[in-house]
Amino acid sequence: HDLMGDPKLGMQLYGTYCQVCHGVEGDGDGIMTKLMGIMPMDHTNANETNRLSNEELVESILDGKGRFMPAWRDILSPSDVEALVSYIRLLSH
Repeated sequence: HDLMGDPKLGMQLYGTYCQVCHGVEGDGDGIMTKLMGIMPMDHTNANETNRLSNEELVESILDGKGRFMPAWRDILSPSDVEALVSYIRLLSH
């Protein structure tokens, strides 16, 4: 998958918005996983992330997914979302 945005910005945004559930390393072991009993996507697992297109990742970030993945549409800009997708892609390599 091609990188869509700036992964350095994506890393900063990930630390702010994503790591609480997806973990500091992106492995799905964030602090909220134990508190809420959830199993978020492991972004370090290429088998999980590679099956999704960049567009599907963008959609999940913007619109949320399931009961626990929040929608970030009104919080993150399009370039922020592209940066996050690029950082997520690099976590699995």
